[in-house]
Amino acid sequence: MSILEQYQNREFPLPFYPISLDQTHRAYKGVVADPLDPASQKRYAARTTVERTNSELKDGFLPDTIYKRGAHARYEIALAILLTTMKKVRNVLILYEQHKAHRVS
Repeated sequence: MSILEQYQNREFPLPFYPISLDQTHRAYKGVVADPLDPASQKRYAARTTVERTNSELKDGFLPDTIYKRGAHARYEIALAILLTTMKKVRNVLILYEQHKAHRVS
């Protein structure tokens, strides 16, 4: 039985969080952010997605320093983007297989 199934069946103890992680209760240094209008929420979601992807790209697949220039540097960057894309596709396929297996049983 996988860890995910243990969490779903409540056989594995869940960590206790005394504070709700709801958006309305989040505060930075005691200041709660003003609610955003729907258009700003979409822009914020898109920006944070791009920032997370760029961070993962930089931390996971790009070297600390690129010693090449021009086409060779572009090759390293393109390879890192390809690896990040492959990782995301793999994660989606794994979730799809888990969903399909859960639906069948």
